[in-house]
Amino acid sequence: MAINSIGSSSNINDVVQDLNNGKPSLAQPVTNDVVLDKPGSLPQDGNLLASLIQSTLNNTLINSNTLINSNTLSATANATATSTSSTTATSTISPALSPRASFQNVVANNILGAFFKTSPNQILPAQGSFAVNSANQLQSSQISFTKGGTITNFFGLPPSISPGPGGTPQNTTQLGRTVLDRQGVISFSQNMAPLSVNEKQLVRNLYAIDQVSANNYLANIQNLGSALFSIQQAGGLSSSANNLINNTISSLRTSYNQLAINRTQVPDPDSLYKLVGSTLQALSTNTTGVNQDRLNTAKDILAIGYSNYLLNRLPVNGMITPINATAAPAPPLFNEKKPLAQAQSNPSAVFGTNLTSYLNSIGISGINAQKDVQYQVNSANVLQSAIVNIGNGQNMTFFFSGFPVTSTNPPQLVYSGTTGAIQAAQRATVNAATQQRLVSFYTNNAGPRANYIQNLVNLNSGFQTILQSSTDSSARNTASQISNLLQGAISGLNRTPPIVPNVLSLYQKIGQAIQTIAGRSSTLDSTSKQALDTLQRSTFPIGLINYYNRPVTQTQPS
Repeated sequence: MAINSIGSSSNINDVVQDLNNGKPSLAQPVTNDVVLDKPGSLPQDGNLLASLIQSTLNNTLINSNTLINSNTLSATANATATSTSSTTATSTISPALSPRASFQNVVANNILGAFFKTSPNQILPAQGSFAVNSANQLQSSQISFTKGGTITNFFGLPPSISPGPGGTPQNTTQLGRTVLDRQGVISFSQNMAPLSVNEKQLVRNLYAIDQVSANNYLANIQNLGSALFSIQQAGGLSSSANNLINNTISSLRTSYNQLAINRTQVPDPDSLYKLVGSTLQALSTNTTGVNQDRLNTAKDILAIGYSNYLLNRLPVNGMITPINATAAPAPPLFNEKKPLAQAQSNPSAVFGTNLTSYLNSIGISGINAQKDVQYQVNSANVLQSAIVNIGNGQNMTFFFSGFPVTSTNPPQLVYSGTTGAIQAAQRATVNAATQQRLVSFYTNNAGPRANYIQNLVNLNSGFQTILQSSTDSSARNTASQISNLLQGAISGLNRTPPIVPNVLSLYQKIGQAIQTIAGRSSTLDSTSKQALDTLQRSTFPIGLINYYNRPVTQTQPS
């Protein structure tokens, strides 16, 4: 995956069109805004052959029990469940069944710590989510900051990167793509330690060589200046707040103009974004007279800045891969009085209808596009990510592969906490026409069907662990019932022709079972609690995302 997107238009604000379907692209004369990852550039286990090819290219091997059949189902489920027991483990547990043990250190220490410069005492990885798909790839993570907010990453990390403390990214691509929520971007800005002198210089070198990316970086600086000025224009600020904004705008202007005038004089995004974050933190703390909507807009623009123009530009092993040499005309000089584009200042009016239409298509209705959504829009004025409140304090964090969503660009998704996926499943509505499309999809596509089966096997393994380890009769009874249901569904899918269960309805029942067992968590032993945590934060969300939401989108009629 190229860290800069590829296009052929001379307009730097054109929407990115990834002509290589998400694979690394060669540089063209002009590039557009930061790449909006297409299906295939992030972990997609919807086709086992494709996963195998990708893992081979990455010198990795997919776990040997990824493919199963009806003859091996019982043995696979029992062996996997047994392997999770602390007393009878006889084989290596796959990352899909041990996501926290496989990837928590990789994300918390080797990515957020070593590369993103986040202090370990400022994050809560033990309460984080690490979602591993049926190909045993780390698909996403979400970790909370001690001072509030979250950092969500979308990955394509193969199993070979996971074992033990030594697992570490080998290139910039493996750092993933990042979404910081509004409180998260403030916490991150406060806590991120400075880059080293060498790291800063490598980032500057990138922008000096790739001038189209430099223009997108400049557009983000201009948007930050316009957003701060709009906060001033709303009135009601104290003199100290006005002075703080004036000083920050002055720094933005100096940084912007030095690069616009001299293409080799690149301002340090690390220091610049920390300055803006400090200003937004001060305005958030002293809220008297501050227009909250405009303050939130500034936070969203800063989150885009960190995601697109710093965190996915960081050097790994002493280099940023790749750097594309591009030429672009210098943009107009900085002007904080320039109004923000409507996509930035009022994104719900621009993107809300298409977003709610997409949510409706996956069964999530009743979302207020203005009140329930945080929009993050990139320098090309394209919706890049969204955080959707689905009620009861839970949310869905999307990273779009292009917008509006179509059958060819299903977005990446993370559900919050231990109950976000359950909340979404319960809120979703079963639709007969949608189910019929899924029946056809899984009947006619052996690869996705095998991965769907593997997810059900992994879910069954979790419930089997609880059944075998727990002494709580209620939890055991629930685990037994849902395990029987899962085994029946797997058996049907392994027939010829396959019998496809009602996909959403089955996941709803699984979610209800998880919720019931979670209600007994105080009586569960440690092994059962670990299995429950994996079900809540990884196996169940992965199932709902990859084997319901994604194929629903992929099979949408054009």
